[in-house]
Amino acid sequence: NVYLAMDEEGSDRTAEVARTSFGTSQVLLPVDTQISGHYEIVVYAQSSLAEQTTPAAVNISETGQLARNVSIDDFDLDHDQVGGELVWAGPENNSQVLNYVVY
Repeated sequence: NVYLAMDEEGSDRTAEVARTSFGTSQVLLPVDTQISGHYEIVVYAQSSLAEQTTPAAVNISETGQLARNVSIDDFDLDHDQVGGELVWAGPENNSQVLNYVVY
């Protein structure tokens, strides 16, 4: 059973956000799941008798960083087209950045 909680002990846990069957070791949380001030995802095993009292936990980390000073030298002179070198500076703190996606 998967819940959102205030801490790794499962304090103030929410209504269940996911339930899995035996043998399942992953679950997809729905897009736009509201965390409402909770900081941990906690997982409890459950037997036919009861749910375990101590969960496994992982901290929720929603880190968003923006590229800075984005510019392009557009060398494509055709209407509605662009081409050239796109340049940007990384965020001040890039410790959580894995990659950049350009659209």
